[in-house]
Amino acid sequence: MKIDGMEVEAVIAFSRNLLENASNLWLKVSPQQREKLQKVLFPEGLTYKDGKLGTTVTGSSFSLLQQSAGGKSKMATRHGFEP
Repeated sequence: MKIDGMEVEAVIAFSRNLLENASNLWLKVSPQQREKLQKVLFPEGLTYKDGKLGTTVTGSSFSLLQQSAGGKSKMATRHGFEP
């Protein structure tokens, strides 16, 4: 399926890869790039209450992945896979 000339599956795959590797990416990029990454992942910022981090709004990347998975993860666990 294409939306505005983009393959939806390619966007989903990119988003999934970004979210799964966000912590590694965070460690590798400059402070300016970290700020941009944080705004993409958490457009309304983060909250901290009672010792817990949270968000007021779910980022569009997370929403898209949740919709593509039908609310459930389709990712297999690493158990049972041979290297």
